[in-house]
Amino acid sequence: MRFKAAIVLAAGVLLAPDPAGALPLEWNIAEIDTHTYVDDWADRSEMDIGPGDLPHIIYGNYSAGMLRYAAYDGAGWDIHTVTDTFYSPGLSLALDGAGDTHLAANLTGEELYYGVSGTPSGWEFSDLAEGDYPSITLDSQMRPHIAYFQTAREQLEYAVYDNGWEFDTIKEDVIIRSLALVLDQQDTPHLAYYRSNNDDLTKGQLVYSFPDNGQWQEEEIDVLSDGFYFNGVDIAVGADGNVHIVYLHSGKLKYADIDRGSQEVIADDTQIGSFSAAAGAENLVRVAYTFAPDGFNGKKELWYMSGSYGDWKDPERVESEYARQPSISVDSEGIPHISYRCGDSGALKHAGGSPPEEEEDPQDYNLVTEGTLEDLAWEVSQIEKNNSGLSVAVNSSDEVIFLDSKCVDGEFKLVKYDSSLVVISSASYSQAGFIRARAVTADSQDNIIVAGGISPTAGDDSNFFIMKFGPDLTLTGSKEIDTPLFHAGTSPMDGAYGAAVDSGDNIIVTGIQDESIRTYKFNPNLDLLDDAVYNSDTINLGRGVAVDGDDNIFVAGTAGGDSFLTIKYNPDLIRQNVTEIDAANQTHHSGGAMAVAVSGDGDVAVTGISDDEWLIVKYDSGLTEQGRVRKENYDLSEGRGAAFDTAGNLIVSGYIETGDMYVTQWGKTVLYDTQFAVISSATFRGDGYSNKANAIAVSGDNSIYVAGMIFDDWEDSVIIKYSGVSPPDPSPSPVEEEGEAEVVGGSGGSVNPNEGETAKIQFKSNQPGSVTVRVYSRRGQLVWEDSKETDGSDDEIEWAARNAQDNVVSSGIYIIHISGPGIDVTRQVPIVK
Repeated sequence: MRFKAAIVLAAGVLLAPDPAGALPLEWNIAEIDTHTYVDDWADRSEMDIGPGDLPHIIYGNYSAGMLRYAAYDGAGWDIHTVTDTFYSPGLSLALDGAGDTHLAANLTGEELYYGVSGTPSGWEFSDLAEGDYPSITLDSQMRPHIAYFQTAREQLEYAVYDNGWEFDTIKEDVIIRSLALVLDQQDTPHLAYYRSNNDDLTKGQLVYSFPDNGQWQEEEIDVLSDGFYFNGVDIAVGADGNVHIVYLHSGKLKYADIDRGSQEVIADDTQIGSFSAAAGAENLVRVAYTFAPDGFNGKKELWYMSGSYGDWKDPERVESEYARQPSISVDSEGIPHISYRCGDSGALKHAGGSPPEEEEDPQDYNLVTEGTLEDLAWEVSQIEKNNSGLSVAVNSSDEVIFLDSKCVDGEFKLVKYDSSLVVISSASYSQAGFIRARAVTADSQDNIIVAGGISPTAGDDSNFFIMKFGPDLTLTGSKEIDTPLFHAGTSPMDGAYGAAVDSGDNIIVTGIQDESIRTYKFNPNLDLLDDAVYNSDTINLGRGVAVDGDDNIFVAGTAGGDSFLTIKYNPDLIRQNVTEIDAANQTHHSGGAMAVAVSGDGDVAVTGISDDEWLIVKYDSGLTEQGRVRKENYDLSEGRGAAFDTAGNLIVSGYIETGDMYVTQWGKTVLYDTQFAVISSATFRGDGYSNKANAIAVSGDNSIYVAGMIFDDWEDSVIIKYSGVSPPDPSPSPVEEEGEAEVVGGSGGSVNPNEGETAKIQFKSNQPGSVTVRVYSRRGQLVWEDSKETDGSDDEIEWAARNAQDNVVSSGIYIIHISGPGIDVTRQVPIVK
């Protein structure tokens, strides 16, 4: 078999670097028209992208006898009926630069019509020829080119409009059942089609055709010996000029790369229905197709895949409902758009895929991996393979503490990095039997606390444990709490799963004990102060814990094995409130909350899994729900870590899974703004299944650190740094200060709001006017501000150590900036409760 070795440089769809080469995408599905259609073969739709990256769709119904048109104007879909006649299978469209639509369609029987919109009377049609299976495209001068099958004479015909229609015969004495046409940058046509040279439809050939010196050349791509009536073909030209052909062969989806002269199966299944293909930049091909997982006559789902020869990404499901007749196009940002029909109702739908995670926004707050994944993946020589990065923390010096636990139990390792992920020091801990370290945190003195489950005998009862390490990773103390025997599977399950510290460096841990959620509070010397128990009828598990500015304690976990649970305790571990969301309909795993975070303003965010989906719920400080969001369109997804940055943006880490279970899994991190809009996201993946982003921490400059696991040959721990949203400058004063100011109040130079003490900001501006006092956290977050008119003499503004929401702030150092006419001064004040 010989393919054409050299193709003239072509444009096809010329795009910016194609972001859709990375999967999975996030699909926004809209139902456009609810007209009821019933003909699976005849009810076709075709789509193209017009000016402004807006999709336009033409769709017909043979039994209802109408042709309709839907155009998106940026706010909604404008829908109208084009004609009250339509005869399938002929339907194809192309949009010009003005947004006018050019259409080739069978409107009456096998008579082929050419139509164009944008005329004074609306749509204008002209009778072109007798023919079927038209494919239309426009050249650089916006002239229409149409290829079609001339039924009566059994000829493959070509027509181009140039002050009148000019016709050319490509092939005589053939039967055509599917064809597709595309033009390159030089307006040279490239054609792919299925043909048979006789009435025996059990045999046929897939052919690629192109003109050379005025003569149409043919190259046979594939041979069919089991019938070709229901096989289809599509053709596209990439930005590098390569010609791509996607075709259906005996129910399998195949791909031919003309430049390579090679072909391959890209969907090795006999349950493929209809499909459509489009090319983007970087020589990537995108394919939308229907697939029947329960057999060819079963319900067909809509799937999407992208790639090029030898490098096809794993397909992802777009629509789990009955779908048919997809048509795919790509906009100028590389975003795929798919139109299709709902198989049950016949309704017309549109699916738009969001850009992928790593390249969706080039701004400096994008989640960009610093260094290659290989540079940042950590293979622990002491523990060898089979590890998992379970937790990460950032101390007050913005050093990163990474907890690595061996998956087969018995060891864990602490690594301290600087802010650029250069190793400062490390330490390992092991014992005979069982030890599973699950959580790490740091106090205000940069001590490190590790919590988990421990047992002297493998497979036996496990106890809560806490270990405290100094800043140099030297073990300074440990605590173990005996718990009754409780197993889940083959490993002991009892012990701590989450850890946090409050403003007094007291340590709070939560986990499971005797099938109940048990939360403990210890002082810095590891003496037990308080504990709390939460129980329901079946297994209960506390997985995450966080502390707000008032030292209230929030626990996230699971109640009854499935529900999404959040508990609020006061600083004495007296329960204040409980929220519970049913997480039923789990197919693979039990549901529930996995992590909790509290912002500087007291907002509470909880993430986990519910209905097999990544669920995030935001509450106010009293656990009144403010909103929720799900990451849908995956077979399984789970949020595992949560943190807020100084601007109140929420970062959530976890994993997403597509395809069959234990086949395709990505670690994922998403940065949301305060309204749950995605600012940016990133994924990582090795060669195997177990790729997860388990935990997350944010530093003072809003850098984001993710701990997780990546599967290449084995499960290995990984830590990745992403850049975040830049925090505000806490000290915008000039090099030389102007004016005078000091902060007084409290005892010993600090302010304790619990004792009624306030910070009195005394200043002298030397000029009359308005003076503003702004209070920032040490990490740059604006906490509070006030202004007053002054005559330039001694004056003061009092701060009650409360934030803008009138909540008492947590202990720490706060930056105070005083500015106005004749004054620009920065001071500090310690708040100690």
